[in-house]
Amino acid sequence: MRHRLGLFPLCILLCATPGGAARGETPTPAMALDDVQAGQRGYGLSVFTGSEPVRFEAEIIGVLRNISPDTSFILARLTGQNLESTGVIAGMSGSPVYVDGKVVGAVAASWPFSKEAIALVTPIESMRKLSGASAGANPPAAPPSTSAASTGDGLGALRQLIGGELPESLLADRLAAMAARTPGGGASGLEWSAAGFGERSLGALRQGLGSVSPTGQTGGAGVAQNVDLVPGGAVAGVLVDGDLRLAVTGTVTDRTGDEILAFGHPFLDAGPVLLPMAPARVLMVMASQYNSFKLASFGEPVGAFDDDRSVGVHGRLGLVAPTVPLAVAVGDRRYQMRLAAVPQLLPTLVAISALGCLVGTEFIVAFSNSR
Repeated sequence: MRHRLGLFPLCILLCATPGGAARGETPTPAMALDDVQAGQRGYGLSVFTGSEPVRFEAEIIGVLRNISPDTSFILARLTGQNLESTGVIAGMSGSPVYVDGKVVGAVAASWPFSKEAIALVTPIESMRKLSGASAGANPPAAPPSTSAASTGDGLGALRQLIGGELPESLLADRLAAMAARTPGGGASGLEWSAAGFGERSLGALRQGLGSVSPTGQTGGAGVAQNVDLVPGGAVAGVLVDGDLRLAVTGTVTDRTGDEILAFGHPFLDAGPVLLPMAPARVLMVMASQYNSFKLASFGEPVGAFDDDRSVGVHGRLGLVAPTVPLAVAVGDRRYQMRLAAVPQLLPTLVAISALGCLVGTEFIVAFSNSR
């Protein structure tokens, strides 16, 4: 199906907004990597349905040292909560693992088609270095206010894409740059959630990002705003919100006061960043022979991720990430969205959101004309 801009007038407007701060308390006791031994047994926490973390079992297999310079991982076998059948689940990234009452690290990755739930676990002592690293970091400035008239090249490419003059693989390639980086060649334990995108634009998302599951459309999709972000709780980095929604979902590893550590591996590996952070709710676990995943929805932002490194992401409750309001008018239909003001992602977010609006409106118009 080809889309022609001549069918609908398309208008896009963007502008920008600002951001805030936090506090701290005594951290949970941590186990040093040198004290981790094969055969130790413990447990982990993650959400498998709803918003309450529940326990699964963990057995330490060993330590994989220096997979890359100064980077080591713990290898663990996970059981319970049907993990024997599902394997490690996308959305479990960041699930904390405890041994002898001490936090050892975060579930970070696994391998597709694995017959057991074998996970790479990022050591907690590596993740806690993020707290110091983020303190003096300056995230990139939000883009200046702009409009359709000043985004000529980007909108020109979008028109060519919609008109079928550019291959859709170009957009998929840009989306692939948003796919989470994974340690040790394993599959990411993060899951993408999207709503409001038409089938064509959802296909582009899946081509670029891999698995993308449906989520709720409005009002936080049933995610109560009093849901607290605790270790083992589901958390989302929100990229697009409003009439269309797109987020990457993982798990909280550690919390000290208003500081949050999550994911156990990078999202973009972008260093200082400001990305809206929201609580998430898991609807169910979808078992898959390739890589099982959580169907999740997300609520309104309660803070922001402010550092994105190889060992995980750091966030603060109460911190406000700047967003870029996006209004798309297609004929008589007007869409309102808020995009994460992450400079390296913004052009791609504008393109996929505008394409999603156009595809959705064309379906509505085609359906109305056929009646």
